[in-house]
Amino acid sequence: MLQKLQNQPEYIRKIILWSVVVAIGFSILIWWSKRFQQRIKSFKGEGFQKELKMPSFNKKLEELPKLEIPKINGE
Repeated sequence: MLQKLQNQPEYIRKIILWSVVVAIGFSILIWWSKRFQQRIKSFKGEGFQKELKMPSFNKKLEELPKLEIPKINGE
């Protein structure tokens, strides 16, 4: 079979090569999209922020530390 493929003209070999590349790429795309859909369905939105350990931005303005910018002489 390999010998038969090697004896084909170059344009036929290119068509076969790109057909195989497209088929493999399409298969990977289908697999990735199904995997992505599964991950979206199993996503837990409630505990997501807790898992990230994000800081809370619900503090009042008075509770935040005051920042002072030092003055440069001559201004």
